[in-house]
Amino acid sequence: MTVSHWMAALTALAVMTTPAAAKRGDRDRAKLEKLMAGRVAGEPLTCLNRSDVQQSSVYDGVVIFSRNSRTLWKNTLDRCPLLRADDVLVNRFYGGSRLCKGDVVEIVDRNSRIPKGTCAYGPFVPYRKGGQ
Repeated sequence: MTVSHWMAALTALAVMTTPAAAKRGDRDRAKLEKLMAGRVAGEPLTCLNRSDVQQSSVYDGVVIFSRNSRTLWKNTLDRCPLLRADDVLVNRFYGGSRLCKGDVVEIVDRNSRIPKGTCAYGPFVPYRKGGQ
């Protein structure tokens, strides 16, 4: 790891431990709870077809994929402490059409466009309204 990588990591750690970061995390958790209210978790999936996804949103280290309002897929990225709501997720597809558990996603700062690192997807848990 180069000196610049260490400096970036230390800077990110300092930002994450500020009161503003804690408040942002609290807001993200509240938004996520509101979004998931009234939904029932289904059996986790190993992969999710790209055609099932129209958008994704990040809430305090959790990615929510959606196509319509009926089903949301929740994914908690493995070991990804730097993931924030305003980050961009960059997926690379090499001939496949699915996102799968263990696939690596690059995290990029939306404003500076500087890559922050990579994380791996966990299982994709479907949440449906009223257990449909």
